[in-house]
Amino acid sequence: MQAFAQQLLTAVQAACTALDWNDHLLRRVVSHVRLSTHAFDQLDRRTAVLRSREMPPRPLAHSAGFYKELAHLLRDGAGE
Repeated sequence: MQAFAQQLLTAVQAACTALDWNDHLLRRVVSHVRLSTHAFDQLDRRTAVLRSREMPPRPLAHSAGFYKELAHLLRDGAGE
């Protein structure tokens, strides 16, 4: 079991070195995780999922055209 845990830790460390730490979204997510500032941080997974489903969806922050272009760019980037 210890060898398996060490193997997983090595894989996580390798993945972390490949990340772009200048990415704003990544830094924001990591910051929230480290600070435990998300509203569901102290909940178990099942309760957090149930609570998130109870919340109404937020209104769109951008126009439909923005999201269409974003989807297009993400599709194009996936093939690289």
